[in-house]
Amino acid sequence: MPKISRVFIRLDGEKEVYRHGEMVQGTVSLEVAESFQIRSVRIFRYGEALTKWDPLFEKKVNVAKERYLGHYVTLFGNKAGENSKPYVTLAAGKQNYKFSFRLPSNGLASSFEGDNGAVRYWLTVVVATPTFSFDQKWYRCITVLEEIDVNKPVYKVPVRRGQEKTVSKALGLGNAGTLVLNAECDRKAYCPGEKIALNVLVKNNTTKDMGKLKARISQNSVFKANGESVSSDTHIRIIEGESSIGAGQERKWENQLLVVDALPPSSTNISCHIIEVRYYVKVWVEVPWGTDLSVTLPIIIGTVPLKQNTPSQPVGAASNALEIDTSKALCYSKCNHGVSHCGRSDGVFPNLNYVPMCTYVPNYQFSSLAAAQLTPKAIIKGKIPPAYKSVPTVSTTASNVPVNSSVMPVLPPSYEEVLQMNSQKAKPEAAVVCELPKSDQFGLFIRFQDSYIAEFRSYIMQNRQYLKEREGELLALSVQPISEPGIWPEQTSIAIFVFASAEKASDWFKTAPGINETSWMKSCDAATLKMNELHNRGK
Repeated sequence: MPKISRVFIRLDGEKEVYRHGEMVQGTVSLEVAESFQIRSVRIFRYGEALTKWDPLFEKKVNVAKERYLGHYVTLFGNKAGENSKPYVTLAAGKQNYKFSFRLPSNGLASSFEGDNGAVRYWLTVVVATPTFSFDQKWYRCITVLEEIDVNKPVYKVPVRRGQEKTVSKALGLGNAGTLVLNAECDRKAYCPGEKIALNVLVKNNTTKDMGKLKARISQNSVFKANGESVSSDTHIRIIEGESSIGAGQERKWENQLLVVDALPPSSTNISCHIIEVRYYVKVWVEVPWGTDLSVTLPIIIGTVPLKQNTPSQPVGAASNALEIDTSKALCYSKCNHGVSHCGRSDGVFPNLNYVPMCTYVPNYQFSSLAAAQLTPKAIIKGKIPPAYKSVPTVSTTASNVPVNSSVMPVLPPSYEEVLQMNSQKAKPEAAVVCELPKSDQFGLFIRFQDSYIAEFRSYIMQNRQYLKEREGELLALSVQPISEPGIWPEQTSIAIFVFASAEKASDWFKTAPGINETSWMKSCDAATLKMNELHNRGK
């Protein structure tokens, strides 16, 4: 029976999310079954970014780290430099120890968990015993968020892009006309729970029918180490139009809302230099038997939500607009998209399964009037418009301030003017949320001596039904031996399978009928790897 039965690391107010400069306070509670000798009880607070991955079929590991926090406090027993003093007795019963520390006022990257790395903050309680190898440890993670305020003027500017392409006729014989796509989102930065207002115009000036108009939010994560990098794309939410766009037709979306899910914030290169987390909205038109026409609108996921104007009707007074400062009453939520378990460890960086928190706006109300006032004059036709030069405006408050009626403010153009939506042919439509394409497939890579390739082919043909039952499929098999000194053994063949999950790949590899009796199996090595959407589409 362990001498310490339970350990709790409680944070005051059940707080889990912290900002720069805040105090982290709490209590460590030990339930001690029987008294025993120890050197000390300490609490460590760490904050690190780690990237780590194994390049496929290479005998090396790419690793990089950044440390933001790394110190400890002795709660009971010998302090630093006092290890030569006599041991102390940890008495039986419940022992409570208070702790507190202040986070640095800057330089902390936002918490993030990804396939090949993480930005993680955690507390470690260590009961140091006389024998170092028997030290006991307990962990608790917290979320730290950088300050990304979406109310800053630089983030309130709309993002616009436009593209057009010439569509060829059947078999590439001749020109079928031009397809034009213009798109805009109402601002540059959003918090989770808020909604992106999309304004899109598609002109199908061709003799061919096109597919539907679609849009999605995606996350791009880049992990860097040893001068190399790996990246992955995660698609968060997708919407699509009601119908396809026929030849000569036009479609438009007006303030089509795209909800921002609970996502970790964008990263900034000020704080983290080995992990980049970026977001974008892709808008595209399906082109049958051709490359889709698309534009990409880069956006930022912030941590301080937009201040909203809520109409109010005070007693005995005229109607006024009261500004609600949502940043003073922040809500948080567990991230439900854009994170995955980072099962890596290195040094003091532990392999912990933790889902970080994010700022979340629970009752966001989109205002089309407020969005229209942000829209500067611009013409979009395959080019990014020039930077917007602001026009002085007159502001009012809730008090009755006389306004010079002879001064007429310059009104910004409407969305129709900006996106040239004055065509009578453009049919407005509403988009609906549709299911994201499956993108969580896993590749199983097997390499073996080329002399066994005939046996391998025969085995797969005879057992293809079992492979199908395990939701597997053979994607590729090298048609000639591969040989490269120092990397590939001589006369090597490689086979690539795809499975619905890593567990199904492992299950097939271990339980397929007669697989352990084959010669190729006895000479092979194998690895599983998550397939990104590019490989899924191109399989």
